[in-house]
Amino acid sequence: IPVFVQISKEPLFTIGRGSFLNDLISEAGGRSVTETVATSYPKLSKETALALNPEVIILSASDDNREPNEVFRNSPAVKNGRVYRIDADLMSRPGPRLVDALEQIAKLLHPEKFKSGFNAEIAEDAENRAMLLGGGLFLLLVIVLIAAVMLGAERLPLFDLSEQQQSILFDIRIPRILLGACVGASLAVAGAGLQSLLRNPLAEPYLLGVSNGAALGTLIAFVLFQQFEFARPVMAFAGAALASVVVYQMARSRAGMNVERLVLSGVIVTTFLSSVIVMLTTVLDATRLRSFTFGYSAIFRKAR
Repeated sequence: IPVFVQISKEPLFTIGRGSFLNDLISEAGGRSVTETVATSYPKLSKETALALNPEVIILSASDDNREPNEVFRNSPAVKNGRVYRIDADLMSRPGPRLVDALEQIAKLLHPEKFKSGFNAEIAEDAENRAMLLGGGLFLLLVIVLIAAVMLGAERLPLFDLSEQQQSILFDIRIPRILLGACVGASLAVAGAGLQSLLRNPLAEPYLLGVSNGAALGTLIAFVLFQQFEFARPVMAFAGAALASVVVYQMARSRAGMNVERLVLSGVIVTTFLSSVIVMLTTVLDATRLRSFTFGYSAIFRKAR
């Protein structure tokens, strides 16, 4: 389907060969009528625009770009009512929001493919692929766990274990393996949750200040409450929660909150907390600093 993307009405700007929006239109099942123009965002003359004769016009909707240029008044797109507005924030720059723009454009270009029956077929196919992927990853996890049980400083057979080998397996190796699996699963869930919430594949606890908040809480517990072992996890949780609240409050504005402000606030809080952690570590004597740096090996020893 020949598509014209109008970036600006007056003067008339559109997309050219170097624009990522050409690929977006192509993936949605259309063809940009200006895909051969040399520059990324060319300014078109009225004669050139009139010769394009698009069947669909997509407007990058903004205050001054809500209607097609008058040169298109006799085009098939205007005559057939196929002039569509897409939020400029979704199309203005490469990023996760392009997925939303792609979905909207595809629905506008090919509405017949998004009927309920077709959607049900797509959903079933996606569910089958998710089940297959999940099953494959679970099988891989089982294989890795079995390999971890057998391999180590002392290789263990699967059967006929001696008394010493049973002690190695059940008192040392299996607790550490399960602890490592739980930690890895927790990190994966945290990362996937933040990426889904923020719709940003780069989002993770460190970027948003959560990790540094937990680290600072742990360091404070180590300095002030070293005699209380339960203080470290409690302070770590409190530090992570407090950092999350601060980032959220910083990202809020009268116009609401967007992902960009949240990520920038997270970077600011992360940098500040890193500075505080470095300052505190400099005032610790060498013995206590080594104790803090390597002290968490005690967690694994207690898993025995």
